[in-house]
Amino acid sequence: MNYEYEYIKLKAAHTRLKNTYENKLESAKREIQELRQMILKPEQKTKKVDKNFDELLRIVCQESNVIPKDFFSRSRKREYVIARAMFCFFAYNELNQSLKKIGLYLNRDHSTVIHGRDMIGDYLDINMKFETAMHNRIKSRLNAIPDDYLTEVTRISPYLCK
Repeated sequence: MNYEYEYIKLKAAHTRLKNTYENKLESAKREIQELRQMILKPEQKTKKVDKNFDELLRIVCQESNVIPKDFFSRSRKREYVIARAMFCFFAYNELNQSLKKIGLYLNRDHSTVIHGRDMIGDYLDINMKFETAMHNRIKSRLNAIPDDYLTEVTRISPYLCK
């Protein structure tokens, strides 16, 4: 048995593991530093925001049992997609908002808003139980919101939830 060859192989494997560990440690340190910055100095935007969107978001998230972080995520899980589609449906049909404005709020394209709106409309046409029940609950809660509900607010951007 060639001990010198085995020693060189073990030393090379040790060096590879050490480098991998050090790289992961540095990456974790950078990520912790970025998260610390986000917590200490969150990005805040001051702009005109239709509080109906925020109220609708709160209602849709409560009725669909989806948290805002998942609502704004890029995930295509059915419950998140249905919640976003419900939001699009009500924002367009009940709040009379433009497709572009809804898309900007959701950080999505206007065609995604159209698809979500039409998808919920189709679900209601064929009377799917889960979606129809959620639609009815959201609609009854949405009717309680005053029509003229536009103010200037400072809020944390929903895009930080990614």
